[in-house]
Amino acid sequence: TNYELRTMNRRPTVLDLGTGSGLLAIAALRFGAGRVLALDTDTVACRTASENIRRNGGDGRIIVKHGSLEAAGRRTHDVVLANLTAEQLISLAPRLTRSLRSRGRLIASGILRHQERRVAETFRGCGLVVERVRRGREWVGLMSRRASASPRGAR
Repeated sequence: TNYELRTMNRRPTVLDLGTGSGLLAIAALRFGAGRVLALDTDTVACRTASENIRRNGGDGRIIVKHGSLEAAGRRTHDVVLANLTAEQLISLAPRLTRSLRSRGRLIASGILRHQERRVAETFRGCGLVVERVRRGREWVGLMSRRASASPRGAR
């Protein structure tokens, strides 16, 4: 994703869904994001992320909010980072797609290898094009692109 962030004409906006410690939000800022919205449904994670962001100089350009996608409102993003379970990714897929700008990228991780096909098929059904797959021993990460302004299945 380093290449993606550096080649955009403007500083991209990033949504870090399931931010946890805030590490990915901080990394996104360091790789060129202009603004990052970090969301988590766990209040302890939000406090931890806020502290880590403060310690790493991300105050002001990284906003931490408690909640899931509804906390992002209708705002769209150039990049969405979603480190969630396969079940969460599947159920949120239409809303994740809508939260992306046209040709925006979704980087999804937290997927067990045996769940990859189901998640990828769900993403395709929502108008996402899976561009890259990273496989580890047990885990898979998918980088997908929103194909158009009005993907199928993303109502």
